[in-house]
Amino acid sequence: MEDKSIYLPDNVQMDKMNNFKLLEKKYRFYQGVKTDFSGVIDFNDPKVDLAKHNITQIEMKGFRAYKLGFPSGVYVIKNALSIQKQLEVVIQCMNTYVKRPYRTNLFIYEDNPDWKQTYDPSKTKEGKKEDEGMEPEKTEEAKIEQEESKKEDLDTSKTDSMYSTKSKTSKEYSLDKFLTNDYKKFHFNKKIRWSNVGAQYDWDNRLYPSFTTPMPDIINELAEFAKNVVSDEITDVYDYEPEAVIVNYYDKKNYMSGHLDDGEKDQKSPIFSFTFGCSCIFLMGDRTKDFTPLPLRLDAGDLMIMSGYSRNCYHGVPRIFPGSFPKEEFEKYVRELYPHLYDNEEINKNKDLKFFENNYRHAINYLQDSRINLNFRQVEKKVQQNHENQQYLQEQQQKQQQQ
Repeated sequence: MEDKSIYLPDNVQMDKMNNFKLLEKKYRFYQGVKTDFSGVIDFNDPKVDLAKHNITQIEMKGFRAYKLGFPSGVYVIKNALSIQKQLEVVIQCMNTYVKRPYRTNLFIYEDNPDWKQTYDPSKTKEGKKEDEGMEPEKTEEAKIEQEESKKEDLDTSKTDSMYSTKSKTSKEYSLDKFLTNDYKKFHFNKKIRWSNVGAQYDWDNRLYPSFTTPMPDIINELAEFAKNVVSDEITDVYDYEPEAVIVNYYDKKNYMSGHLDDGEKDQKSPIFSFTFGCSCIFLMGDRTKDFTPLPLRLDAGDLMIMSGYSRNCYHGVPRIFPGSFPKEEFEKYVRELYPHLYDNEEINKNKDLKFFENNYRHAINYLQDSRINLNFRQVEKKVQQNHENQQYLQEQQQKQQQQ
């Protein structure tokens, strides 16, 4: 039997925690505590025992991919995106998707009429984090777990949850304030934890207000790419229409607690998730937290899909690996493609080059110790495009006629 006290602070009580939380705590960062990563499934490790975890290596449109036996519907496509495409997306995430009209944890524009129209405090659960309030009932075990989690966050972990509301403000983000021409640094406010593209999700109240932004071309390109890659495995994926993209920004010690993606009316269409920057541990669980999740390592350029059964399963990111980003490989690519960006004397003379340098080189600097994740969701049910939903609708109509 596993010793639950190993690799954990003394004040973290594990006896009454469920299996998901147990593994989550095991892989979280704690100051001065060594973590055992031997159980993490690294698809780049030639010695990894896939059969032990009921995982099959397959090929998807020429890409090396992995299919989980359980929970079913999970696919991991390795190195799905080129270096160029990764940099293009990250530059937009750092410079564009953190300003109006996109919503972030620092700027939620409550003064927007469309936002106010759908916000009703009497019908919401105020102050809820992403991983709270998702269990069917608040058991005594859950209460103890919540108290232990709060105590740990305050006393030992010194980490930062992705959806903490403590630093929320309506102050607009100003790129100029964080702009720097130092090629060893980057321009970005690391207090930004998430932003929304498309349908603007309200994290606190777990709903999608009526306000939405147009989908940028590069986002649509990623969606079409993902649909094409998985089309042989998920046959109805061409009906998929991503209406919301959530961008998560992870700093060195940030984490995302175990949760369900249950805010969308459409709970059957798959979720596409892209990783940029540092690698992470992704916990893929079941529909309850009693199941011990699989700890998967995701790397820069990977695409992960949660479809079918797994679409409604618990998952989370307890840890990222600072320094795991292949910085030298990316710098080599940019240096060969844009050699003038590494002529610092020329950059100092040319204002346009300074701005360009603040994109490519600073994006690489940021990714060295950070992770960006984009996940695509279909919000509204597309009944007319989904045969299963059509069948359900017909059954309901027949029941009404019989009544």
